[in-house]
Amino acid sequence: MSGKPLWSGRFSKEPDASAHRLTESLSFDVRLAPQDVEASVAHVRALEAAGLLDAADAKALEDAVREVGEEIASSSRTSTPRSNVA
Repeated sequence: MSGKPLWSGRFSKEPDASAHRLTESLSFDVRLAPQDVEASVAHVRALEAAGLLDAADAKALEDAVREVGEEIASSSRTSTPRSNVA
């Protein structure tokens, strides 16, 4: 990672700090990750039940979604970096 904020290539000057606070969502996303995983698994199962995914693809997707959830749960990163906020 370059250490530059994601927006650095788009804007000529840094957004106001209030914009950073308004758009910061990683801390919420991490806390909601277990529910997102379960919702995604339910969606995969619904797609399989509807015949839009075969069993092998559904299992592969479910396994991948659960793996991402486990990675998030085991991550030592518990807060959003604030180095680019004034």
